[in-house]
Amino acid sequence: MDEKVVRGVIGSLLTARNDAKEQTATFSPEIKGTFRVVSREGKFFVLGPEGISCLDHAVDLIAADELLGEYFSRTFLSDKISRLIPILLSVNDENLPEKTTEHVKLLIKDLEKSTALHWKIVLPITNLVLKIPPLQIGRVCIMFLGGGGSCGAVNVVVHDFVCVGIVVRTPPSRKRKYPYHENGR
Repeated sequence: MDEKVVRGVIGSLLTARNDAKEQTATFSPEIKGTFRVVSREGKFFVLGPEGISCLDHAVDLIAADELLGEYFSRTFLSDKISRLIPILLSVNDENLPEKTTEHVKLLIKDLEKSTALHWKIVLPITNLVLKIPPLQIGRVCIMFLGGGGSCGAVNVVVHDFVCVGIVVRTPPSRKRKYPYHENGR
């Protein structure tokens, strides 16, 4: 992500944090206007109009990124960013800029790291053998495995699991609770 965008997110988050600190200390239900009461990790804070717009601006900046905006919804990004405000409310004012920068960079790093999901789904069709190259449609790659019937598909799946080092087992809660009857029904 561009450093200019990161600075914009940090500035918006600092303003939202300061607004939350002020609004939470002086909030009264009789005050007219737009306010957002947010509860995160057992703490609550109040955002006034300035804090709401700054939080939305921070979400807009992150959502405008090519990678992050494509993978994450605005609601998800807003939730992730608003989780930083209670953390920043507990930080001393002299350490605030450094801590805000640290938390925003960590958040962006975590978001960028969590977009690297790759799925491979193999659907064997035993009576169809096509000897054509893989077909790319958007982000989906359709591979036609031929020559070995379903064995080719099994080899691809086994190879991927060995490379990743994951053994997948059905959790006990998902296993069949009732055994088959003796007569096969």
